[in-house]
This record gives sequence, structure tokens and C-alpha cells, in this order.
Amino acid sequence: MRNHILSAIQVHAAAEYPKECCGLLLGIGRKQQYYPCRNIASEPNEEFRIDPEDYAAAEDIGEVIGIVHSHPDATSRPSPRDLAMCEATAMPWHILSWPEGDLRTVMPAGAVPLLKRPFVHGAWDCWQVCADWYQREWGLEFESFKRADGWWESKDNSSLYEANYEAAGFYRVDQPQRGDMIVMEVGRTVYPNHAGIFLGADPALPGEDAATFGPGPFLLHHLYGRPSEVIVFGGPWLDRTHLVLRHKMQNNQHSAAWPQEKDMQVNQSYVLNIQDLFTVSSGALCGAEIVVAILDGDTEIDRLSFKGKVGPGGDGYSRSYSGKPGLRADVVAGVGQISFTEVRP
Repeated sequence: MRNHILSAIQVHAAAEYPKECCGLLLGIGRKQQYYPCRNIASEPNEEFRIDPEDYAAAEDIGEVIGIVHSHPDATSRPSPRDLAMCEATAMPWHILSWPEGDLRTVMPAGAVPLLKRPFVHGAWDCWQVCADWYQREWGLEFESFKRADGWWESKDNSSLYEANYEAAGFYRVDQPQRGDMIVMEVGRTVYPNHAGIFLGADPALPGEDAATFGPGPFLLHHLYGRPSEVIVFGGPWLDRTHLVLRHKMQNNQHSAAWPQEKDMQVNQSYVLNIQDLFTVSSGALCGAEIVVAILDGDTEIDRLSFKGKVGPGGDGYSRSYSGKPGLRADVVAGVGQISFTEVRP
């Protein structure tokens, strides 16, 4: 970076310290210029958000060719959010540690793996991993959807998935096949707030190891606060499902459906019954814990834990469970007896 630009960034970082400074690197003909911007983040000591008015004013002067910000009292090492937003903006990010004064430039890689990416809402999140899968597998491009963190928690906001899926080229279906987007409700939420790509029995992602076992079905997703991953789509994930969406381009992809799709039941109801959940201490009955694994063949797809006191004798404690047909349950830890039976209509 040219000395006069580095000096301008350092002056700005010193003036804003201990807040993060932020600005834009502009190309004006053959020249370059640093354009300082206002940081309007709610916690400017921890993050930055460039004032949109400043960004627009900078674009009137020249072409934006880089994003600049400082790391007060920290190294110039990029955070997961820095890396994600560098990819999202598709331009270099320049990070200045202050008052240390070290400058580091991060370049967009152009192809972030679908798996094990850190969670950064608005850049690397559940919608983005879906959009990236569609782009890599089918060449689909979607507009950049702006979304505030926590939008799903208030009725004053729009239900983003429900409000936008038709405009993005999706339509609702009843049964999933590979490439469909599964929209779910996860945690405390007013609206459906999570999505993943249904992979059916084929979890393969070109160039990446999904580290999956068993027949599936599988789901690619990126849960809030966790790395992106492929999981078995069953058990509570089926209970959380709100929409199954298929893109209109999917008819041209000749995607293989989940085996026996026409005859399958997406939800099979079960009853898990627990008996004799207790211990004896000094002649008195005490509570205990039991851990139950839900299995699809030999593959564990869910694990449930119960604490309490049941028995001895009696009808025990029962709870409902929903999943694909043919599941079974085994005790993996604790005391007690269980039965796991399908509920027939």
C-alpha cells in the first residue's frame, strides 16, 4: 500500500481510537485515495459498519476498490466475520492494528468450502450455504438478501423465507428430493428461521469430505453459532420442518429423488416409553438419568436424555417422537427400561 494512503489510515485510526475506524480505498483514474467513513455500529469498539451515506458519497468520487478498518488493541489478524465479509464484498480488506500499526491485506478466495465454515450472520449463515450450493451445483445466482441478525424474533419484522421464496424462484412441494431447500423453525422464534439443502441418500459435495455414514437421508445446513455440516435429516429435524421448497430450475437437473420417494412417509409417529427409572439410596427411591439413542439401522441419528423418577412398576413415562419409518431405540447410558413402538393410524 502506498505511503500516503497508509499515513491517512493511521491518522484516522488514531483519531477514532479506541473505536474501530473504517473507510474505503478509492480508485480515481490512475490515483488511489483513502476515504474515511463514519462507523455507525452499535458497539463501535468491537465492530464497524460503514455509514451508507458515506459509502454513496465515496462512489461519487471514485471506484471502491477496498474496505479498510482498524483493530484497536488487537492484531491485524482477520476475524471470521472479516473473512466472510471479504468474500461477500468480493474485494480486498485492509486491516490495521492500532496502536501497533501493522497492516494486513486479506484477499477474497473466491470459493469458500461449503463445510466447516464459521458462522457469521449475513455472510456465512444458513441461507448463504444454501445459495452457494445452488451456485456450485446448478449455476444459480441469487440477489444479495439483506438480513438483520435476530430478524426472526419479532413479529414487527417480515418472515423472510416465507415472504421471498416465490420471487427467488421456489415453489412448495410435499415430499423432498435432492436439491430441495428445507425451511425449519429452530429455537425460540416467531418465524421459520433456518434452512438447509436436502441431499437425500447422496451426501457428496465435490472436493469436500462430508464424513457421513449410513443410508441417510442427509441435509447440508449451517446452524447459528456452529460450523456448517452435513447431518442425518430425521427425528427432531423433521418435527421442525415448516416448508419444503423446490426451485423451478430443478426440473432441468434430473436430480435423483430419495429412494422410494413416492411411497415414503416423511413422518412416522412413535411412542417412547420409559420404565423403572430410579436408583435406591439408603433404602429410599431416588431419581436417575437415562440416555437413549435413536437409530436408523446402525447409524445414530438422535440422542435423548431424561432425568427423573419413574416406577417401580406402573405405566411408566411416555413421549412422542417423529421420524422416518423403521427407526429403533437403544439405551446407551443410565438405568431403566424402554420400549419404542410405531403408532399406526
